[in-house]
Amino acid sequence: MKKLYLLLILMHMSAYSSSKFFFSWSYNRSWHSKSNIKFQTEDGTFHIKCAEGKDRQTKFSLKNYFSFNKIFIPQYNIKLGYQVKPNLAIVIGTDHMKWILDNSKNYEISGNYSGQTFNPNTNSPLTWNSITSTGDSSWLEYEHSDGYNYVFVGAEFSQKLKSYFNNKVEIELREGFGPGILVTKTKTLVYRNAQKEEVLDNPFKVTGLGAHLSLSPRITFFDNLYIEFELKTTLVKVTNAPFLGKNNEKVSHSPIITLQTKYGLGYAFSF
Repeated sequence: MKKLYLLLILMHMSAYSSSKFFFSWSYNRSWHSKSNIKFQTEDGTFHIKCAEGKDRQTKFSLKNYFSFNKIFIPQYNIKLGYQVKPNLAIVIGTDHMKWILDNSKNYEISGNYSGQTFNPNTNSPLTWNSITSTGDSSWLEYEHSDGYNYVFVGAEFSQKLKSYFNNKVEIELREGFGPGILVTKTKTLVYRNAQKEEVLDNPFKVTGLGAHLSLSPRITFFDNLYIEFELKTTLVKVTNAPFLGKNNEKVSHSPIITLQTKYGLGYAFSF
């Protein structure tokens, strides 16, 4: 009986002999929802309500996007998967996005902060009362710019839609979901004097948890090379991002919904 079970398993696996690994490299554009931010610092705790974060696109050039020493600077996506069945794949990957606080806007700011602050545009000192009354955020540069990295595992379901030229060209639709963690490399600058100081570049750190949904049309050529377009949304809760590098300081966000559009190339292969 055990031999029979083993034979059935082998037959089941052979039925999916077309199962393949696949790898893709993409670039993305992302849009983030507003979030409430809590800054817990050595100089006090303060809140920014409905803060706006945006991405920062790298100017396109062959050097910026395809030089080996610069390919990890633009907003890129890496995905590795295994096609368990013709209509099911297991995937892992990372989405390198960026979240930049838009400090050109005035927000509802509350709390207490005793650190000295300057307006970088006028080189004039700011009081905390003036900051909370006007909502001026120009004194604070805060960004997950290197970046806002969503590292995920998940499943993808696929349906073949059309094939052309004796299956040399195939079009399919893939739907994905799964959990992930957020790994940020956060940069912070609080203007403490009239001269612009160097931004504090904090180390990489796991700062939150999330989940995602995706929808991606894929066009495959000769069963191996493919072009993939993907629309993806993530929901992430940032809980302990760094501020000015002190161990007892942290920054948390209310849940952030991000919408990504991705486009890139992939290759499917077998061992």
